[in-house]
Amino acid sequence: GAVLALSMLLMQATEADVPRVKEFRDYLRKTVSNRLENACKKFGCILAQGILDAGGRNCTIALHKNGHTIARAVVGLFVFTQHWYWFSYVLMLPLALQPTCVIGLNQSLAMPNYTLTSNAPPSRFGIPKSVLAEKKEAKAAGVTKAVLSTTKKQNKKKKAGEPSSPVSAKKDIEDAMADVAATETAKAAEATAVVEEPTSEVLKNPARVTLRQLAVVTHDNDTRYKPLKANPFGVCMLVDAQPETAEELVAIDPNAKVDDIAPPEPFPWP
Repeated sequence: GAVLALSMLLMQATEADVPRVKEFRDYLRKTVSNRLENACKKFGCILAQGILDAGGRNCTIALHKNGHTIARAVVGLFVFTQHWYWFSYVLMLPLALQPTCVIGLNQSLAMPNYTLTSNAPPSRFGIPKSVLAEKKEAKAAGVTKAVLSTTKKQNKKKKAGEPSSPVSAKKDIEDAMADVAATETAKAAEATAVVEEPTSEVLKNPARVTLRQLAVVTHDNDTRYKPLKANPFGVCMLVDAQPETAEELVAIDPNAKVDDIAPPEPFPWP
């Protein structure tokens, strides 16, 4: 119950915004992979991982919209809380999920090329990296090994068949110590190097906007289109200030295949 509640609070939260998110995700991953953990606890952690990544991390739990209660979401979340008595009630949670986005439409219900500004660094509200992506990056970073100059010298001597004297061995040790110190200094400088990040970001229609991000979003970047209501969220209507000018619409190809993972192969079912 605790991990489920915490996962609902941390939906779409990034490490830059809430530093404890990474720690919580690591805890869930370790609990699920631990064979000695209680089955009930592992079940709760699996559900918590699904809640954190709901809708590809593009959805959140919303019971109200524009000041009105969403009855379907309230009923879905209420029935979900009874999953302890029947696990199939878990499937009722998606009724409470709402996509977090801003989609601007013109009078013809088409999406024009419209931009809005997020007055926050991109990493603060960006899509959090998955655990698998972090593992791949760490593995790729650890593949390259630094080859010391002393190791190169020793390899050359072995190939040439030269005997090693005490003086040369002492010199090799001193060179190795110097190389190790230089490598550690370079690593420390690389770790402390701060990459300057822009303080704002221009989003294009349709845009992914989280509930936390909504407070820093402004609609003063576009000179042609303005939202009909202030601080819109979800699907919003746009007012065209230049109706006599031809509109540029967002190009959408329904046949485009952007899925990274291929569907499973056909298999027989009894």
